[in-house]
Amino acid sequence: MKKWAVLLFCFIFPGLKAESDLFRLIRSALENSNKLKYDLHDKEINGLLKNREKFAFLPEISVLSSFRESEGEPAYLSQEFQASCAFYLFDDRFYNLRRQNLKTAEAEINFRQAKADLAVKVIKLYYEIAEIQNKTEYYEKLKEKYEAEEEFTAELIKTGVRTELDKYSLRIEIKKLELALLELIESCDEKIFELEQITKSECKEKLAATKIELSDSFDFLSADNNFEKLKNDIEFQLAVSAKRKAFTNLLPDLYVSGSLRKSNFSFFSSRKEDERLSNRSISLNIGWDFGKLPAEITDYRIRKHYLKQAELNKILLSERLERQIMSLQNNLRLKIKSKVLQKEKLTLAEKKLKLSQAFFRSGVTDFLDYKTAENEFLQAKSDLLKAEFDLIKISAEVDLFLGQKILGEF
Repeated sequence: MKKWAVLLFCFIFPGLKAESDLFRLIRSALENSNKLKYDLHDKEINGLLKNREKFAFLPEISVLSSFRESEGEPAYLSQEFQASCAFYLFDDRFYNLRRQNLKTAEAEINFRQAKADLAVKVIKLYYEIAEIQNKTEYYEKLKEKYEAEEEFTAELIKTGVRTELDKYSLRIEIKKLELALLELIESCDEKIFELEQITKSECKEKLAATKIELSDSFDFLSADNNFEKLKNDIEFQLAVSAKRKAFTNLLPDLYVSGSLRKSNFSFFSSRKEDERLSNRSISLNIGWDFGKLPAEITDYRIRKHYLKQAELNKILLSERLERQIMSLQNNLRLKIKSKVLQKEKLTLAEKKLKLSQAFFRSGVTDFLDYKTAENEFLQAKSDLLKAEFDLIKISAEVDLFLGQKILGEF
C-alpha cells in the first residue's frame, strides 16, 4: 500500500519545479529504503511540491518534511490522504473544502473549550454551594448553643446571678445569626439558580454558538445537513457559475457580501425589522464550483429558518424570565423575613438600651456599657432601613421581569 501511495504521487504530479532541499531528502530516503526498490525520475519527485504555499496548512503535507531516521524511510502519508489526493489536493475546486476541514476542526476545538469552561464553572459553583452549606450548618449549631445559653440565663436571672441585659445580649446574637443564615440561604439560592442556568439553557446556547457556522449555514444547502456527504460528493464541485448566479438571485431580501470567485459568503438581513429575528451573521462556504443546488432554496425557506429561530429564542427568553421571576420571588420572601427579623432586633436593642440606661443611672454598669448598647440600637435601626430599601428594590425587579414576560407574550 505504501509503495503504491508513492507511485500514485509520482504518476499524478509529473514534470513540476523542484524544491532542492526537500528533493534531495526524499531522494536519499527512497534510495536508502529496503522496502522501496525502484527508480524514480527527478521530475516525478518534483511533483510533490507544486504550489507548496497553497497547501502548506494541510497536516498531511507536513509529514513530507519528517522522516523516520532510525529506519531510513519516509513517514508515509495517511490513508485518507492517499485516497483523496488524486481528487482534490491541487484542484482549486476542492481546495476550499480542504480549508473547510480546518474550520470544522477549529469549531470542534472551540466546542470542546466551551464544554471545558462550563465544566470548570460548574465545579466551582458546586464547591461554593458546599462551602455555603458547611457555613450554614455551623451557624445553625451556634444558634442552638446561644438558645441553650439563653434558657440557662433565664434561670440564672431568677436567682439574681445574671441580669436582663445578659439575656438581651444573647437574643441580639441569636438574631444576628438568623440574619446571617438568611443571607447564606439567599446566596445558596443564587448559586443554585446560576448552576441551573448553566446546566440548562445557557449551556446549550453557548455550546450551540460554537457550532453555529457548521450547523445552520449548511442547512441552506443540504436537507439532511450532512457535511461529510457534502464534502465527499464530487458532483457538488462541478463548474456551474451560472447556477451560482441564479442562487444569488433567489435572495432578493438578503445582502450578499464576498467574492463570487472565491467561496466565502456572508448572509445577513438588510432590513431593520429582521434584526430582531437574528442579530448575527451566518457564514456559508459553498465551495469553488457548486452544482445541483436544491430547488427548495428560496427566499421563503430562508425567512422560515429565521422565523423558526426567532420563535425558539422567544421560548428560551420566556423560560429564562420565568426562572428569574421565581428566583426573585424567593429572594423577596427572604427579604420580607429579613425585615421582620430586623424589626425584632431593633426592638431588642431598644429594650437593651433602656435597661443599660437604667443600670447606668443606678450605678450598676458603667458608661461604656451604656454607649455600647446605644451603638447597637443605632446599628439595628440602620439595618432595618437597609432591609426596607432592599425589599423595595427587589419588589421593583419582580415587577420589571413580570412586565417583560407580559410584553414577550405579545
